Amino acid sequence: MLLLCDPAAAILSYSTYWAVYGALSRHRRGREREKSLCVTQLVYSIQTIIVGCKCIFEGWDELWTNAAFGYNPELSLVEVHLNLSIGFVLYNLHHSLTWYRKGLLHDLILLFSLVLSDMLEYYGLAMVVSSVIASLGSAAYLLYIRKDTTRGHLEFIICFGFSRLLLLFWTLFVVYKAFDPPRTQWRVIGVWSPPCVVAMQLLVFWAEIDSWGSQCRKFRREQWRRYRTSMRNMRKKMEEEAPLKTPFFVTIKAREKWGLAGLASSSPRRVGRVKFES
Repeated sequence: MLLLCDPAAAILSYSTYWAVYGALSRHRRGREREKSLCVTQLVYSIQTIIVGCKCIFEGWDELWTNAAFGYNPELSLVEVHLNLSIGFVLYNLHHSLTWYRKGLLHDLILLFSLVLSDMLEYYGLAMVVSSVIASLGSAAYLLYIRKDTTRGHLEFIICFGFSRLLLLFWTLFVVYKAFDPPRTQWRVIGVWSPPCVVAMQLLVFWAEIDSWGSQCRKFRREQWRRYRTSMRNMRKKMEEEAPLKTPFFVTIKAREKWGLAGLASSSPRRVGRVKFES
């Protein structure tokens, strides 16, 4: 319960990310603020990978035997990691509630899982691994920022999807361990604990998969927009080089000559239409 006893880590994280966002968006307005938000999320991903890997190395033996119900206070760095993540999610939740509403449900799910893990004092190590795997895919956003091209975006989506595939395997492992904890843990945890852990892990997995789906849809929209733009430019170039031929019609009237010369003046007119192109 580090969040209640000593919330300094969460407050420091919350303030730091607001400072980073403020420095990046000082001269940006409107949609440009979204770039500042993405860069701030990238900073969080790097921080999560560094601190999370340190937690995994410290609790390596506990990871494969008791990741779902490991006691958080035994690994103090796990509690620090959870509180740093809580500070970032609170910062991001402000944007979701005000103007960037795409990630509102994701932020609520992550905040619920992080706070509940901190209050229950277990499931922290499993949450750390999930955060590290998810952040590995998010850190691939560097590929997209470095070269804002179709290939860069495609590389980012592939790395993002591969990290979600790893998260799927980890989720299956956590679900298995939730219903098969060490025998010594059954006296500590309640009957409701395994379903609670499974629900939290599945919600986190769904949130990450949904974010990957959003990136895939964004990639498809951008490709369709680029295709329409290229076709429009090609059509415009063709019109400038070789103008399209516009057909028009000219009506020609001529007298019908009958056999008798006297009737020529009263003969009907034959109307014909000749097509010209220019």
